[in-house]
Amino acid sequence: PTCRDCDNSRLEQRADRAPTNGGMVVHYGAIASGNQVIKDAATRDSISLALGGVLCFEMEAAGLATSMPCLVIRGISDYADSHKNDTWQPHAAAAAAAFAKEVLGVIPPADVMPSAGGKPAPVRVQVDIVKWLSPLNFFVTQNDIFSRRFDNTGNELFGSSEFLSWLATSGASLWCRGSPGVGKTIQAHRSVVVQYLHERSKGNPSIGVASVYFNYKEQSDQTTENILAAIWMQLAYNSPISQFVQGLYAEHEPKGTRPSVREATDALADALSLYEQVFVVIDAIDESLAAVGAQLLQVLHGLQSNLNILVTSRNAKGTFTYVDNFQDLQLRASNTDIEEFVNSRIAREPLLHNLLAGEPTLRHAIHKAVSAGAGGIFLLARLHVDSLARQDSIRGIRNAIDSLSGDLWRVFDQLMERIGSQDSTRRSRVQQLLTWILCATRPLRLEEVRAALAVDLSQTDADPEALPNMAYALSTCAGIVAVDQESQLVRFLHHTFHEYLTGRGFRFQDRNPQIYLTRVCLTYLGFSMLETGYCTSDANMDARLEAHPLLQYSSQNWGHHARGNAEAEQDVQGQILHFLGRTGNVNTSIQAMFLPEHKFEAYSQVRPRYAPGIWLAARFGLVTICTRLLSNGCNVNQLASDDSTALIVSSQQGNADVVRLLLHHGAQATRFSLDDRSALHEAATRGHISVAQVLIQQGVAVDIAAQSGRTPLHDAVSAAKEAMVEFLLQNRADPSFRTAESQWTALHTAANAGNVPVAHLLLSARADCNAEASLGRTPLLIVAEHGHDAMIECLLDHGANMEACDFGGNRTIHVAAREGKGTSMLLLHRRSAAIASQNRHGDTLLHLAASAGHIHILCLLL
Repeated sequence: PTCRDCDNSRLEQRADRAPTNGGMVVHYGAIASGNQVIKDAATRDSISLALGGVLCFEMEAAGLATSMPCLVIRGISDYADSHKNDTWQPHAAAAAAAFAKEVLGVIPPADVMPSAGGKPAPVRVQVDIVKWLSPLNFFVTQNDIFSRRFDNTGNELFGSSEFLSWLATSGASLWCRGSPGVGKTIQAHRSVVVQYLHERSKGNPSIGVASVYFNYKEQSDQTTENILAAIWMQLAYNSPISQFVQGLYAEHEPKGTRPSVREATDALADALSLYEQVFVVIDAIDESLAAVGAQLLQVLHGLQSNLNILVTSRNAKGTFTYVDNFQDLQLRASNTDIEEFVNSRIAREPLLHNLLAGEPTLRHAIHKAVSAGAGGIFLLARLHVDSLARQDSIRGIRNAIDSLSGDLWRVFDQLMERIGSQDSTRRSRVQQLLTWILCATRPLRLEEVRAALAVDLSQTDADPEALPNMAYALSTCAGIVAVDQESQLVRFLHHTFHEYLTGRGFRFQDRNPQIYLTRVCLTYLGFSMLETGYCTSDANMDARLEAHPLLQYSSQNWGHHARGNAEAEQDVQGQILHFLGRTGNVNTSIQAMFLPEHKFEAYSQVRPRYAPGIWLAARFGLVTICTRLLSNGCNVNQLASDDSTALIVSSQQGNADVVRLLLHHGAQATRFSLDDRSALHEAATRGHISVAQVLIQQGVAVDIAAQSGRTPLHDAVSAAKEAMVEFLLQNRADPSFRTAESQWTALHTAANAGNVPVAHLLLSARADCNAEASLGRTPLLIVAEHGHDAMIECLLDHGANMEACDFGGNRTIHVAAREGKGTSMLLLHRRSAAIASQNRHGDTLLHLAASAGHIHILCLLL
């Protein structure tokens, strides 16, 4: 390349550098590594701008950096433009090598140690970890909510002083409240927060955005730990899975357990550290379980230094704790919002649009009447426009305008009157639909509802000709039932309609809707096409699920619908006992019951492969059915394919009455499943104190140990079940019991999780805070690895020895420095640990931090 044809006026004059170091300068910053040579100035500048500014471009370092932690040193030889040449490459390479040698000269040789970064998990493992840690996926909810929003609505919120203050202040909190149907969910999405924040943070990787959508129908899944994990997923999905999260997966997944609230909190804190500022939007917190909403706010409050929180609710914030720092904002749909909404709806309704084409006065009357009748509630505006859109004449529209009401329940009354005026066939279909939506344990997909409506209780197999036309079926509901576009979930137009039906005493399809749902599920599971039992491949399972859309819901929930009044009905008892006697159908349902939410290779090969009827009845807590089976001579200790018994699964599910019944009939409480878990281990892990009390009262040893050496106390501590830990200690559980391989006591487990309240309980029960596990690790040495400062304080206050060494010769402060835990290192120093101390190999804190690449620790030490 030559400059012969270039414009000399664009030549940039630069002064010679000082002769120090040969005129060379070391630059510190980002190096872009890619798969092509950059030979164009425009491309160079575009990439640099997108990445926030880079020093140079190269093609080799990325492959190395993804395999191990490393420091990249490159010599710059050209300007990455069209004048690219090789003249200076040898000089640049020699300069880089010289400076690399200089750096290596100040880093002492050290034993090879596991790095903090570690090797990234394979892609498939990362996907499995995400699906395991975060069973909730709010991305789908976001997309559906966005699809229901009309353009240019909610924009007035942008100009409110409260919102602008929240947006501009790091760590601020905003509580948005409004009447049911005011449009909080829509406003919490694209119009004012979530989408706006995503667009605002584009090109700025230092800003993170996450959202949570509570739903009263999904309370069983929306636990505190699951919500925290869902926030983690949204913040961490573009980054490699951290070593901490990989460790959680490795610890819990083999045991089939979930992370505790504390562990999910630590995972979220891990993700928050990736950003300078994070915005979290929590919608409809009043639809959460009270304890979940309160605990979530408590956890987020503790993480709030760089975290902005916006909450929407029907209630004032006074009903929650940890909200003193929240600023209040009353939400209300403005007349401008409603006018935009009406215009959009008219444009989408061909008949209404045509009727109003030459009627500007009538169109104005519609705007005025809908705005007045809605009273700032979007739901009312939508229902009012629905009633207008059903008209086929100008006179009909005028009459509909005159009947618009500002009373939401009155509007619902009118809808139900309209539904009731249909013929008996349509009314029956509406009753079926509303019964399923009201009483199903979770929201159902459209194909599941269709399959449910097609079930004939007298048939022994599915009849394809009975499948209804769902567009027609939904039309019988006068617009009050909708289908989410993304998820295909069938729902009420608004959750207030659920409250309305409950308050008005809706006439169900059956005198007891739970009986009706139980019988439909059991009829479906009893189909002859499902008697072949366990599917041995994913392909076969996929085909089965496609042919039987209601299989998974029926398998997972028939017993929940049956428990209680439905179980007491003789007809229902007979149908249940008949089903439990059909081995193939039972095994089919068991496999479908335990299918994971997300598919992966061999997802269908779950355990157990088979189980007896008493096992299934006990798992669902069906006392009456278990009694009848036992009276008929059923073997109470009959094993499932995973060696679990009816007693083990009923303890796992917290069914104390069933546990008591099974023990009375000779159930063996000392049996262990293939997962090395007894009934008391299961109860302890899940915090079922009533079950543990029954088991211990019936003579089960409180310290019953698995082959791994784990006692119920270990499992209760690992699962962060504080009340269960206290109960077991009160029943004289021994905190000094050790696991077989790692030699951990319960206090080691609590220290590893950073669970201070549980550690206090164990220490009060005289747990040894200096107990050495394998490799000489004490609880304090373990907690120093994770940087749980509050736990370090707790252990030190109870006499932990910070001078104790592990088998590698490292004291507690050495471990903190090696793992990059700066605040922990300084805390230990304040508690008299020597900064200048050496481990047995002569390494100082400076050596350990440098070898692990912890620059921030070096800065603290220097």
